[in-house]
Amino acid sequence: MPFGFLVDHPVYVPITVLKAETPNKYSDIVPFLGLFHTQCVMMNTIYKRYKGSELGKVLLAAGVIAKGSVDRALKGKHCKRGLRCLNLMYEALVSQMLKGRLLLTNLADETKKNLKILRDTSLPQEYGAAAQKALDETFSTAMTSKQDG
Repeated sequence: MPFGFLVDHPVYVPITVLKAETPNKYSDIVPFLGLFHTQCVMMNTIYKRYKGSELGKVLLAAGVIAKGSVDRALKGKHCKRGLRCLNLMYEALVSQMLKGRLLLTNLADETKKNLKILRDTSLPQEYGAAAQKALDETFSTAMTSKQDG
């Protein structure tokens, strides 16, 4: 009967190495990496994958993080800072992508108005809720007509 347990990264690596070296002896052991360490490993993977993309320079120029902390944060050593940096970069890229797509598509004036309301953080929350509801209704109507047609 398999035995599973949750471990931190420093314990997980030797266990997986042992399992790989002697698979018959340790076949019933199933290690699970903890969520925090999984997150740090993913951040390190992102850092290695996009190392030459100058992500650190963009974050420095934006004033998001100090020069001495960039590499360690993006490698997952400063987890909170790294998550903040990656989240801000993700939001900026998605925002730019949506702006480009919205300009290229023929949206109804009402839809454009509701999207503008949602982007404006200075408006009261009630306006945003009403705009979100209107967009949801528009989307569900469009999806229903697409499925019927």
